[in-house]
Amino acid sequence: MTADAHPLISFVDVRKTYGTRTGQVKALWDVSFDVQRNELVTIVGPSGCGKSTLLKLLAGLIPVSGGEIRLEGRLVKSPQPSIGMVFQNPVLLQWKDVLGNVMFPATILKLDRAAARARAHELIHMVGLAGFERTYPGELSGGMQQRVALCRALLFRPSILLMDEPFGALDAMTREELSVELLKICQDEVKTVLFVTHSISEAVLLGSRVVVMTYRPGRVAEIVDVGLEWPRDLAMTTRPDFQEYVALIRSKIATSQVRGR
Repeated sequence: MTADAHPLISFVDVRKTYGTRTGQVKALWDVSFDVQRNELVTIVGPSGCGKSTLLKLLAGLIPVSGGEIRLEGRLVKSPQPSIGMVFQNPVLLQWKDVLGNVMFPATILKLDRAAARARAHELIHMVGLAGFERTYPGELSGGMQQRVALCRALLFRPSILLMDEPFGALDAMTREELSVELLKICQDEVKTVLFVTHSISEAVLLGSRVVVMTYRPGRVAEIVDVGLEWPRDLAMTTRPDFQEYVALIRSKIATSQVRGR
C-alpha cells in the first residue's frame, strides 16, 4: 500500500474525558499520530485504553475534549460522510434480507437506487455471499453477517474505513478467513483503514503499522512499522520475523499496563 507526502488523517494531542457521578474519567490523553492515504493501520492496547473512542472521535460521532483531529487538513467537528464503519456486532436489520441490509445506506444517503443496487450485488459477490441476497440475518452464521456489514459499509465507496474489533466475536478459523478477505478487499478497493483489535497476530498480519496504546488514559506507547512484504497471507504467521513483531508488541502492551498501575 502506497503513502502520500501529506497525511490523510492527523491526530494532534487528542484528549477525551467523560463525566461520571464520581468525577472525570480520562479515556485518551495527548494522542498524536498520522495516517497516510491507502494505509492500513491497526490499533492494539489493553482493554479500556480508548481504542474504540479514537475511532468514534475520527468519525465525528463524539467531540474531542482537547487537541484536534484533521481529515485532509480540515478539522473534524461533525459526522464525516467519507467514513464507513464496521463494528464488532454487525447490527443488521433483522427484518431486511442481505440485499436490503447492504442497500440500507442508499436510502439514508439518497443514492441513485439503480447504481446502488448494482454496487450491492458486486460487493455481495466479492465477499462470497452470491446466492444469499434474499436470506435474512437470523439464517446466517456470524462470519456471514460480518461480511454483510462490511458490504454495507463499502456501498457508498467511503474513502476511509473504520473497523472496531469486527472479527472479535468469531471463532479462530472464521476470524483468519475474514482477515485475509479484508486484505484482498483493501487491495481491490484501495481503502485507508483503521482497524482496532485485541489480537496482536491480527494486528501484525493486517497492518502496515501498528499503533500500540497504553493503559488508560490511552496514550501512544509506540508505533511499530511492520516490514513484512505484500501481499500477506496466513502462512506468514508461522515465520520467525512475524513472531518477532508479535513478541515486540506484546512486550510494549505489558509494559504499558504495569506503568498504568
